[in-house]
Amino acid sequence: MEIRHEYTVNVPRDTVIATLMSRKLMAARLAKGGVKEFEFSGDESNALTRAKVPTNVLPAAIRKLVPSGASATVNLTKHANTVTYKATATGVPATLTVSFAVTGDAVAHVSALGSLNIHVPLVGRALEKKASTYVDTILDRDAALVTEVASR
Repeated sequence: MEIRHEYTVNVPRDTVIATLMSRKLMAARLAKGGVKEFEFSGDESNALTRAKVPTNVLPAAIRKLVPSGASATVNLTKHANTVTYKATATGVPATLTVSFAVTGDAVAHVSALGSLNIHVPLVGRALEKKASTYVDTILDRDAALVTEVASR
């Protein structure tokens, strides 16, 4: 499933890029998702987040696969003005990759492009289609969170 989203942040481009690579944004994202415990390590070009995702915050279909929760990993990399996230979780047959290309100077324009791949024979595409109905809402909320954290 392809992911595309664009938004503008009224802060400088470099601030948005630093925010996308930051522990502060990752903490805010995870807290919104109900995740309280995580590790974050790295620098301004490469970072790694590991989190224990409680069962109660997972979608119902996923809870059956990982009844004791999931261990998620997010690799963050920055190359020039693009920040890429690649997320996986143990026991969850899916990968999420999103690249945020940031342009502009005093006002940043963010173009998110990525994919969600659910690796379940016969029903993976159907699950991706169902997930696609939530993508715009999730990305709108994330854009607001990026704006909030970058503006602090």
